[in-house]
Amino acid sequence: MQGQLQLGLASLATAELLDPTYSRTFSYLAWVFRAAGRLNDSVVAARKAAELDPHSLLNRHALAWTLFCAGEADEALHIEQLMRSERPYDELAHAYTAIISAWLGIDDEAVRAGRDAMEQSGGNPAILTALSYALACSGSAREAHELAARINLDAPPRAPRAHLAMTYVALGEAETALELLRQARSEACPWFPAARFDPRIGSLQDDARLHALYQRD
Repeated sequence: MQGQLQLGLASLATAELLDPTYSRTFSYLAWVFRAAGRLNDSVVAARKAAELDPHSLLNRHALAWTLFCAGEADEALHIEQLMRSERPYDELAHAYTAIISAWLGIDDEAVRAGRDAMEQSGGNPAILTALSYALACSGSAREAHELAARINLDAPPRAPRAHLAMTYVALGEAETALELLRQARSEACPWFPAARFDPRIGSLQDDARLHALYQRD
C-alpha cells in the first residue's frame, strides 16, 4: 500500500506542476495524505482546494471530512451544517452532518440528518451507513443492527465496508467491525487505508488486531 500511496503522490505532484490552480488536485492530495496518516498535510491541501474553488461541493466536503479526521470536528460540522441548509438535496451534506454530530454526541441532530440523507439518496447503501452509525451512537441499537445488516447485503463498492465497520464499533462489536475492515482490505476499498485514522474507530485504535491488519501492508 505504501508504494501505491507514493505513486499517487507522484502523480499529483505532476498534476500540480501542469496546473497549480486546478483545485481537485489538492482535494485528491488531501485524500492521499489522509490515507498515509499525514493529517496536518491533508488539512493544508484540503484548505488549498477550497480556497481555489470555494463553490465546489467536492472541495467543501473534502475539507470538512479532512478536518473531522484531523481532530477539528466542530469546524467540520459547521461546514456541513451550512451546506445542509444551502443545499437540502445534497445527500452527502446530510450524511456528513449525521456522522460528525453523532461522534460529538449531538444525537437528535445526527439521527435527523441521517434520515434526511436516506431520503435524499434514495437508499444508497453508502449513504445509509451514516444513519446506521447515528442510530448506534444514539442508543437505538436494534434499528442500527437491522439497518446495518441490510446495508451489508449490498455488493461493494456501493456499501463501503470501512464505513459500515464504524457502526459496529459504536455498537461495541469489535470482531464484526474488524471482519468488515478485513473485507474492505480484500476488496481494495479506497476508504480502507484512511479508516485507520477515522475518529470513529475509537476503541479499536489500540487493538493489536487492527494494527496487524494494517501492518500486513
